[in-house]
Amino acid sequence: MRFRNIKDWVVKHPARFGTLTGWYQQACGIVAAAATVPVILNAFSAKQSGIWFAFQGILAMVNLSDFGISQALARQVAYSLTCNSARNNPGLDFIPTSSGWVGVAEIYLAARRLFLRVNAAALGLVVLCYNLLLPFGRLIEHHTTTITTAWYLLGAATITTLQSKLYQGALDGLGQLYWGRLVSGSAQLLSGALVIVALHFKSALTAPALAVLTVSVLQMAGLRHVLMAVAKGRLRLGRARRQIPLRRLWKVAVPFGVVNSAAYLVSSIQVPLLGSILGAEVIAPFYLAQRIGQIGTNVIHQFLLPQIPLFTQQIAANDWNTACHRMRRILLVAGLGALGCFALYYLLSPRMVELWVGPGRYVPDRVLAVMAVDYCFLTVTVGFAQFVLASGHNPFVTTTVIAGLLNLVGCFFLSETHGALGIAFSSLVAGVATNYWYATWQWILLLRRLGKWTVKKDVPNS
Repeated sequence: MRFRNIKDWVVKHPARFGTLTGWYQQACGIVAAAATVPVILNAFSAKQSGIWFAFQGILAMVNLSDFGISQALARQVAYSLTCNSARNNPGLDFIPTSSGWVGVAEIYLAARRLFLRVNAAALGLVVLCYNLLLPFGRLIEHHTTTITTAWYLLGAATITTLQSKLYQGALDGLGQLYWGRLVSGSAQLLSGALVIVALHFKSALTAPALAVLTVSVLQMAGLRHVLMAVAKGRLRLGRARRQIPLRRLWKVAVPFGVVNSAAYLVSSIQVPLLGSILGAEVIAPFYLAQRIGQIGTNVIHQFLLPQIPLFTQQIAANDWNTACHRMRRILLVAGLGALGCFALYYLLSPRMVELWVGPGRYVPDRVLAVMAVDYCFLTVTVGFAQFVLASGHNPFVTTTVIAGLLNLVGCFFLSETHGALGIAFSSLVAGVATNYWYATWQWILLLRRLGKWTVKKDVPNS
């Protein structure tokens, strides 16, 4: 009886359960990092640990090669599941599909075909990065068999994780984000445990890389199993009434992909650049500060992201009043949470890192202050942007590209003279000059559109 009560609560409150499982996922990531980072720093030299962290940062770029397809899939699944007809709302870039699960099957099958091409492109990127990108700079001075093997094992893990985005995107669109977070969080715990075990038996880069690959395969299999169980056969080829042209889905996904790639240049490129410009030995302190800051951002966003599919479903059902109320309430809580989170980040993280991995392994206070301000702005404005994107608009392509280029140029010029402070300051300036104000403005415009749609809806009934 108690299990049935829990199940009924989850069905009635998918967003709340999504938030709880999102926090579970973040807690798993924190526990895994807390356990593995000291082991990695002690098992490897400063150069080896720098290479390990830099490899993860570079391969995060390869993970972007889905080019927004998973995001476009999630938004379209949410829309198709509840839309009243196969026609789009005016001015929105949703793809016309059948309604309900038939439409979900149509868009899922198109995304599955497109992901086959994505995986081939990702494999090419892994090879090109290692042979053309990494030889430049000071990150890797000599390619050894151990380094090469570790790179390709981590590359295979990245491609497997990329395939997982297909299943995760469909679950997100169905409003069941919690399944993906439960699987991903548990996978992080398992990955951390296997990395520690691997390093206990063999102090080489290949051992933890093999552990990461093993868990990524298990995660992909788990997500696919969950999606098929939820769909109950409703995603089979025979369920689709029409075949969605791949170019149509690609056209919707490309703006997402451009935004994601440019955002990588703003928020994740710093660690690989530090290694290439100043050497692998300087990476670890900045990586720790960046990782903790990103965890803070993700903790806040786990409260926000489960609301996004429900917001899109309300837009599709023409329930704009409820959608607007949901958006205002969630953003208010997320904004207050961001202020508190990054105040604590600045005040407490130095002491935490000192207890965690030892003294002298963290960024100076002034670098941390710039990063705290930057992450606070980023967290709030990404929340604005998520609701704008969920409404069927993507106006952020140009500004995000400009922000990425500004940050990239700033990092090159400022890191030589100011080190980590230059890297942190460059990211903050790039954001303030572009998306931090632009996302806020686009959210205000969304509020106005929701007001106009509400008036239009009420007119026939007056």
